[in-house]
Amino acid sequence: MAKSAKMTKVGPGRRKKVEGLSIRNVAVDAYIELFQVLGPQGVTVEKIAKAAGISVTTLRYYFPDWTNDLNNAAIQMALGRGLQWVESEMFARRAKQPFDPIQAYIDVIFDWAKQCRSDASFLVYFYFLATTSMKTPISNSTFLGQARLRIEGLLNEGIGLKRYGIEEADSDLVLKIHGAILGMTLVSGTEGSEGARETQRRVCKKLVLEDLLRAQKEPSKNKIK
Repeated sequence: MAKSAKMTKVGPGRRKKVEGLSIRNVAVDAYIELFQVLGPQGVTVEKIAKAAGISVTTLRYYFPDWTNDLNNAAIQMALGRGLQWVESEMFARRAKQPFDPIQAYIDVIFDWAKQCRSDASFLVYFYFLATTSMKTPISNSTFLGQARLRIEGLLNEGIGLKRYGIEEADSDLVLKIHGAILGMTLVSGTEGSEGARETQRRVCKKLVLEDLLRAQKEPSKNKIK
């Protein structure tokens, strides 16, 4: 199962403690964790270098435009690790019957946000930037496009299993489900207790179920081509 590298704390000598990562990737990994601990305004090139166990000169060698270059590399790393994590968990859950693709996906996303909080927090922050007018080095399609394709595929899988009582998925339904999952996952990340996070999981499942029930009663208006 692929997971983000975990440290007990952020500090000097990180490069020696993270096995299997290049110097470049160790710096990216350190940046993601610092981002969660300190927030976007608290991260500096000096702090990243110290946490990665490298010099500032080395960090700038790998990331000349360190803000944009590092953000882009971190987004790709977090997305890649998240995709591996989700795929691994979904594969395991498919072996268990009965299998509901969308409900399983919700559980997996909430588990990912809990187990890989640094990656999840980082991606949620940049998703927010990408969906606003604020300046960001990435576009909304980086997130929305991938999320839509994944949810569309899971919906079609569920339709094939006759789980949802609909004949085909439409773009509005895909976007509603994506919005519910993203929104509730974001809220759960701010909750301090396990019970509160589980409440957000249940709310998310309820919202998605309501969307699916409405789709049964209303004909598809925006068919996905």
